Amino acid sequence: MGDILITNAVVGEHTRGWMLCQDGSIAASGLDSAPTMSDVEILDATGKWILPGLIDVHVHGGAGSDTMDAT
Repeated sequence: MGDILITNAVVGEHTRGWMLCQDGSIAASGLDSAPTMSDVEILDATGKWILPGLIDVHVHGGAGSDTMDAT
């Protein structure tokens, strides 16, 4: 997987921000202008948002127990 620099995205209340992804993880991020980099894929996200991935952690139990057991 190559490195990707996402530029010009909407981040929170700010109108422009950037995020650098390296080896499938977020390596750096910031507001305003993105750093100048070579050997990375540039993705222009003008008009799009950068948001955290939302993971549903809704569970009803585990390890042999259920919350409905009330124990």
